[in-house]
Amino acid sequence: SQHALSIMIGGPGTGKTFTVAKLVTTLQKGHEHKRKQDPNLPPLSITLTAPTGKAAQRMQQSLQKSLQDEEITLDNAKTLHRLLGIGRDGIPRYHAKNPLPDDLIIVDEASMLGLELASQLVDAIKPTGRLILLGDANQLASVDVGSVLADLQQVQGLAENRVHLQKSRRFAGEAKIGQLARFIQA
Repeated sequence: SQHALSIMIGGPGTGKTFTVAKLVTTLQKGHEHKRKQDPNLPPLSITLTAPTGKAAQRMQQSLQKSLQDEEITLDNAKTLHRLLGIGRDGIPRYHAKNPLPDDLIIVDEASMLGLELASQLVDAIKPTGRLILLGDANQLASVDVGSVLADLQQVQGLAENRVHLQKSRRFAGEAKIGQLARFIQA
């Protein structure tokens, strides 16, 4: 993906982590190729984050497992609040005038992203940075105002930035559990 913003939507078991692992590998290889031409170019900095610590930790483990054969170092996943340096006062340490150093920021469980936090995150991304949002708009809603992922899913202008993974790799669509899941969502 050549976009500064990529949105990957899909239910459980549809391969979001697998797809992100492939994307990260491709970006890493492209960056290493650029580094051969320009040895002063620093390594690609990749950050994993999620609205909650548990989600961040789960993503770290899944992505690490998918990338086990690749030589890619991932920083420890953090919550969005920790990544942005939001203290008790609610003011982020990282913002437009002091952007995050990361080249690539991957946000899991983006369905939990409220408007204020999403806005603070986008503000803090450096001009050359990239953002990947992962999630399932049918899952965990935001506790704050705004359902950013569900809203971005509807924006026609972002159709090229969006991938919707639908085929479950965990169970067949005809399986009773698959039918039940679709029934509950409907």
